[in-house]
Amino acid sequence: MKRPIISLLALAISLMPALLSRTPAEAQNNEKSLAIPHITVSGQGEIKVRPDKMDVTIGVVTEDKSSQSAAASNAQASQRVQAAIRKAGVADKDIRTINYSVSPVYGEVRPLVGARPQPPKITGYRVYNQVRATVRNLAHISDVLDAATAAGSNTIEGLTLGVEDQKTAEGEALEKAVQDARRKADHMVKAAGTGITGILEMTDNTGSSPRMFAFGRAEAGGAAPTPIAAGELTITANVTVTYGLDRGRL
Repeated sequence: MKRPIISLLALAISLMPALLSRTPAEAQNNEKSLAIPHITVSGQGEIKVRPDKMDVTIGVVTEDKSSQSAAASNAQASQRVQAAIRKAGVADKDIRTINYSVSPVYGEVRPLVGARPQPPKITGYRVYNQVRATVRNLAHISDVLDAATAAGSNTIEGLTLGVEDQKTAEGEALEKAVQDARRKADHMVKAAGTGITGILEMTDNTGSSPRMFAFGRAEAGGAAPTPIAAGELTITANVTVTYGLDRGRL
């Protein structure tokens, strides 16, 4: 008879740290979940907005036999490109350098049969200079891109549409998500013949995903401007809501 008693005592002692580690808020929430009948539903809301800005990465890549020559030619081309996009309507505060690097370029080594492998040899240097530009007037986006390529930019990537007042748009989508969750809950409790007493828990599960474009370099001197279609952005919000149920009607 002593062994079962000792085993139960040992089990209680082993569980005690886990029980004591729970915070008062966690314990209270667990008690509520056990004591109050409830349902948990998800809701989604979305709104359509017209973008009013676009971020784009514009860069210059140069190569030469020496790092100094590659850097010098890159600096000259980068200055021309940045001056060109300023003239096309991008403000100084909306141009920021995000990458500058100098790296060696290695030539291909073809070892002779039976010879020892040779280490790769540096044949030159490659210099990257990239800036992130924000175009706040989408009517000028084609002008900015074409001006950049005409001035010497040979890397344009990461076009991302956005809205200046992102928080307001997200708030509207969030309101719709909560309304959608309540609509679902109302249908469920009506079918079950009960009612909702209130909200026990509500969680925002929204994740943001900007709309991006791929862009191929336009040839300088082309007659037609680079076409960019802004279209609309979809702002989406997702929530999970736990509602308490009327115990007396269950």
